Amino acid sequence: MNPAVESTLAEPTGSLAAALSNRFLVAILTSQRAKQLENGARPRVDGGNHKSAGVALLEVLGGLISWSVTERSLPEAPRAGKG
Repeated sequence: MNPAVESTLAEPTGSLAAALSNRFLVAILTSQRAKQLENGARPRVDGGNHKSAGVALLEVLGGLISWSVTERSLPEAPRAGKG
């Protein structure tokens, strides 16, 4: 494994710690990054013989992928009117 990835995995901080606490977020980030890699994005780690999903997971767990979560506003429910 890449030494940079190993050192990051040893001490998760900041957004990486938040991502690791939510396995669904890790899955979404990994999936989206794997799609980027399949479409020609350059890998940020030496993937060796790993497929795009494996490389993407190494990048996410290594804290090499920037991400943010935004809240989607839901449409307001129709109000019951008179008549």
